[in-house]
Order: sequence, then structure tokens, then C-alpha cells
Amino acid sequence: MKKIIPALAVCALTLAAYPATGHATLLAYESFNTTGNLIGQATSTGFTSSWTQYVSGSGTGTATVYADGLTYSGLLSQGGRAYVVPTGTGATGARASLTSSINSGTLYVSCLLNVDEGLRYFGLALSTSNAAEALVIGHNSGGANWTLSGGAMTGWTKAGTTTTNTNDSGVAYQYDTTTLLLLRIDFNASGASERVRLYVDPSTTASSTDDLTALVDCYTGTSVNLDITGITLAAGYTSGVNTSSLVSFDEIRLGTDLGDVLVVPEVGSCSLAVAGLGFVAFLRRRNRR
Repeated sequence: MKKIIPALAVCALTLAAYPATGHATLLAYESFNTTGNLIGQATSTGFTSSWTQYVSGSGTGTATVYADGLTYSGLLSQGGRAYVVPTGTGATGARASLTSSINSGTLYVSCLLNVDEGLRYFGLALSTSNAAEALVIGHNSGGANWTLSGGAMTGWTKAGTTTTNTNDSGVAYQYDTTTLLLLRIDFNASGASERVRLYVDPSTTASSTDDLTALVDCYTGTSVNLDITGITLAAGYTSGVNTSSLVSFDEIRLGTDLGDVLVVPEVGSCSLAVAGLGFVAFLRRRNRR
């Protein structure tokens, strides 16, 4: 037993000294930790006050948090998921305001989405003081692919050299499949024509977007200044042949660095703890011989 005590001490010191994998501070993060009606719930890191109801047109519906959060291989996930079900006419969802507006430098936004059914538009929208859906990462009504849309995309123009002249990613969304969407915005100091790039299911181990392929790469139009003040979870109700979209949202992150929004699970402490216990068990077996 006397030999085991020093071994335990070594394990404890190793755990204490081990530098856990970290990342820069997020500007905002929402993992939906409280189940039930999302409307009225307190927001998480980087947001103010509570979630409020969002409606467009005569839209009604529900935004409910369920405990079974979305997961994606290689991405740190925790908490539940927000599930938006539109009714009425138009669109519905929930809105949250940022603690501080974002309008300069480079912004990265990531989120997990999972669609149960529907052909109407849906997505995570970046809001301004004048538009709840200024820039939407998601899907356009009637289309089959992930897109960038919203008021800021009116009059958009092509950017880069490796993309086609479109705001359509060319990647189809699949029902009951969790997708990781990543958006990069490089703000223009003049206040318009921001460069926006969309990535679908990017590698979570990438150290830079230079290692990733942007499926949409364009400049926003000049009619909307992307002074981002909040986010909106939106889903549209049936219109003609386009049926209502029922959508889950999770792991929403906004940051100034790619590592802020593509956060991998930390394995250091747990792995060392298991290794330490295994080492102690080995010593005990040896002492019995």
C-alpha cells in the first residue's frame, strides 16, 4: 500500500499539471441547456436577456428545447436542441440579441441543423436592427441545397476564383441528418459588400479556412449594412407545394477565430485519469505476487 500512495500522488500531479486543450473566447454561444418552451428562456454566453418569439407575416408556431441535443463527429456538443415547428401563414421561430453588435474584422459562425421534413425555407439568420433575416444560413423554399439568402444577399456578386456564380452550395440537405454549417464574414470597412463564405460539413480539425473549400463565396449587396445585432431561428409554414419545415438547431457559436466555432472535445483529463487508475491497478497486482 505504501508504494501505491506515491503512485496516486504522481497521477494527481499529472492531472493538475496537464494543460487542457483550449480556444479563444467566444463572442456568443448557445447550447440550449433548459428544456421546455424556448420563448422566455434566458440566453447563454454573449447574448442579452431572453429568447423572444419571431414571426413573419401571420406566422405562429412553437420553439421547444428538447434534451437530446444534436451531435456531430469531432465537434464538442452539450445541452439540448431547439426544435421549431411553424403554423399559420409565413414563418416563425425565436430571436436572441447579442451583447454587442458585430460589424468589423472577421466573424465565424457555426451551427448544427437537422430537418425532419418540409420544403419551405429555414435557417439560422443573422439579424440587424432593421432586418431579422439579414443573412440566412440554411435553405431556400423549393430548392434542394444549402444556401445563403436573406436581405443582404439582394444584389450579391461573385467573389474568389474557385466558385460558380451562385449563392447555392450545390450540396443537398437530407432529412433526419445533422449537418454542420460554417459561415465566414469578412466585413468591409465601407459598411456594405461584405465577403461571405459558406462551408458545409467542414473538417473540425482544420486550422484555417485555407484548408477548407468554400461552397459559396460572394459579396453581399449594397442595400443592407451587416451590423449584426442578434440571431434568429426561422422556419417557414406551408406555401403552395412547399410544405412546412420542421427543424432542430443546436451548438450555435460566433467567434473571431476558426477555433472558436469548431471546438473539438477535450480528451486530456479523462484519458490521463483512466491511464492513472490503470497504472495503480498494475502496481497492486504486482505487489500481490
